[in-house]
Formats: sequence, structure tokens, C-alpha cells
Amino acid sequence: MSLIKCFSCEGSGIESRANMNTACIDIECRRCNATGQCPEIMREWAKLGEKYKNQRRASETSVRARAKEIGCTPSDLCKAEAGMIDPREIYKEGEE
Repeated sequence: MSLIKCFSCEGSGIESRANMNTACIDIECRRCNATGQCPEIMREWAKLGEKYKNQRRASETSVRARAKEIGCTPSDLCKAEAGMIDPREIYKEGEE
């Protein structure tokens, strides 16, 4: 598996920073697990997941309703739409 610089955190391993009272907390990147690198295929998954998410939103279908329609958990649907897992495993052929 070929690794690339994580495109979510730009290789920093930090997805975002949050201010909690007086402390600044780094939120680790979920895509690369804070390593700064992710599998190259995730870029394709992210594009495909975005396409499916836009189609779901255009049809005004909630995550919960779409997950029930296609037989998966809402959590897995969110991961697929974010490109964290292969969306083709969730959205079967013809379900677009």
C-alpha cells in the first residue's frame, strides 16, 4: 500500500485546534491517525464519498434514513461519505 502526505492535515497529524477554557488542545487527524501519512487510495475514497454525500443531501435524505435504506449503520455511512472507508463497500452498484 502506497502512502502519501495526508491531505486532511497536510502532513501535520493535527486536524484542528480547539480552545478549551484557557488551554489550546490539538485534535489529532482521524484520516492518518496523527501520523501525517495515509494510503493513497483514501484520496479516491474522499472524492467518491463526497459525491455520494452530495447526492444524499440533494434528495433531502438524512444519514439515518439512507443508512437504513442501504443496510448499514449511520456511523459506517458517515465514514464512507468522509472517505475514511471505501464508499463502494457501503453504496452497492446501482445505489447511487
